[in-house]
Amino acid sequence: DIFIYADTKEKIRRTMNFKAATEKEAEKLIKETDKRRSINYKYFTGRNWGERQNYTLMLNSTELGVEKTAEFIANLYKMETEKE
Repeated sequence: DIFIYADTKEKIRRTMNFKAATEKEAEKLIKETDKRRSINYKYFTGRNWGERQNYTLMLNSTELGVEKTAEFIANLYKMETEKE
């Protein structure tokens, strides 16, 4: 499992840009989305969403950016499938 996270300010900025939302709307949307993710993850896995021990890899997309994060995961997947 891979967990991708970002700093709160960056999540707000991205949400504001992507959804054309105000800062308060973005904060609310992020909170609601994270709550749904947490509930779904707990339901399907019995584990707590976001806890380090539940993931093979955790990436901070604030540091890498969205494109480089996606590229990193794609390259990792490619390396793994070439081993087989």
